[in-house]
Amino acid sequence: MSPPPSSVKALLHRSALRAFLQIAIIFLWIDGVGGAKIKKRKKNSRDNNPSGSSVGRVATTLKITYTILFLPILFTFFYSLYRDPATPQIARSLWNIAKKKSMGYLGRPDEVDLENKRV
Repeated sequence: MSPPPSSVKALLHRSALRAFLQIAIIFLWIDGVGGAKIKKRKKNSRDNNPSGSSVGRVATTLKITYTILFLPILFTFFYSLYRDPATPQIARSLWNIAKKKSMGYLGRPDEVDLENKRV
């Protein structure tokens, strides 16, 4: 028998939280190891710095932070779409509407010439 839905949600929430914390710790550890290797800056530190410029490091840190923040949200959203029984019907109707809008003009004749049209 399958477990009740509330326990499945709790298990999913705990496992997502655990994965988030593990990824955050790994990224913090990598950032700490990379930061420990940088020694006293010289005059030409941009040329000799293997980790890139400080702007590049900030951009990388921001990308990692946004990834850590938004991946669980996206995972939860797509999981809820997967579990929703109405998703195939909604997708099918949206597909039919898009088909009618994009290809509906193909069956119509060209513009009617009003001057040569007989009444």
